[in-house]
Amino acid sequence: MRNRIVLDGAATIFFLTTRKPHQGRVISGYYHVGWYTEGTQGAVNRDYALAADKMHFIDPILASDLAEPLAAIGSTQFRTMKPIDVETVATLRRICDERPDRTAEYLGEVERIEAFARARSGYAYPSWGREAGFSWADAPEYYQTDAELSKVPNSSRNRKWRCRECGYVIKSGALLKKCPLCKQMATLAPAEEGA
Repeated sequence: MRNRIVLDGAATIFFLTTRKPHQGRVISGYYHVGWYTEGTQGAVNRDYALAADKMHFIDPILASDLAEPLAAIGSTQFRTMKPIDVETVATLRRICDERPDRTAEYLGEVERIEAFARARSGYAYPSWGREAGFSWADAPEYYQTDAELSKVPNSSRNRKWRCRECGYVIKSGALLKKCPLCKQMATLAPAEEGA
């Protein structure tokens, strides 16, 4: 998704989710992208880090309650992202901006989930081996450095990844940016079958 945003020059990311089964998608807010740089895996792997210069979260609106053609956004099948035209972006932003900003409540919910995970596992983000949440102080760690990078697939058939630095094998549905054991960046690659 970040790759497409950078390549297409998109500036706004809307958040849609399904609130309850069979209710349809809801729009819950947006980020306006103000900046980007190469991520830890670099442009060779189409990896970018994005930063929002504005975010606005709202009480969710059922997409089907929006006037056409906006309602179609929620009913169209797509997996992780769907590019939309400039006029639709402007209209959706206006609709969101007219509603009370609930960003503080959304961030509070993230903190609640982190505390719950920490109480159960000792980590706010167990698959990352991370005890605390993220802050702006962590951001530079996720930017590309001068390290020489090779092409790395972002999926693994067996959902296992091996760290090139320490040899640790982690099970994860997605390529993590950092090894949860040795904390080195951009070192995970798909593990061989049987690992």
